[in-house]
Amino acid sequence: MRSILGLTLPPLLAAVVVWAADETPNRAVVEFRELGGQVTLDDNQAVITVDMHRAPIGDDDLGPLEGLSTLRTLDLSYTRVTDAGLKRLQGLKGLKRLALHGTKVTDEGLKEIAGLTDLENLFLAETAVTDRGLEHLEGLTRLESLELDHTKVTGAGLASLAGLSRLRRLVLNHTQVGDDGLEHLEGLSKLQDVDLFRTKVTKEGAERLQKALPATRISR
Repeated sequence: MRSILGLTLPPLLAAVVVWAADETPNRAVVEFRELGGQVTLDDNQAVITVDMHRAPIGDDDLGPLEGLSTLRTLDLSYTRVTDAGLKRLQGLKGLKRLALHGTKVTDEGLKEIAGLTDLENLFLAETAVTDRGLEHLEGLTRLESLELDHTKVTGAGLASLAGLSRLRRLVLNHTQVGDDGLEHLEGLSKLQDVDLFRTKVTKEGAERLQKALPATRISR
């Protein structure tokens, strides 16, 4: 006999209840691996990483993510995932690392991840994200690394990043960011790397930012 939630159940029924409780993680492991992804478990057999990089998946394939409260890393880069699919991520409150580069995600999709306040690394390169979308990142104050290269972000949008005091790495390559937007970064004292290749930032603008952040490596 087995006791579950204070009730003593016969062995067969107990097994059914335990299986049902574990159904979500097991389903995720099986389904994501069948779709060509990689799933990592911790010592307790809880799902901590789902890597679907370049897998042939779309929004309808993300159902198994719901309920994966132990998930820490999720890579959906270069898949067919859109804003609609990001609704499946709302319950992943412990997520630390999220890769969405090369997806169909837009500003509207970033609303769906605005509540994932444990995020430390966010990759949005090669998406249709604009300045408006960055407004939804203002509450992600634990972010340490943010990649926005090849997006439609401009200098005005960097105002939304001014409160991300833990930010250490910011990639803005191939954007429309110019000198006027760099002032929003001057208070981010923990910044270690800022990448500005193929932007509108001039030598003078980069030098002003360097003066404000003398310990930061600025590349342009």
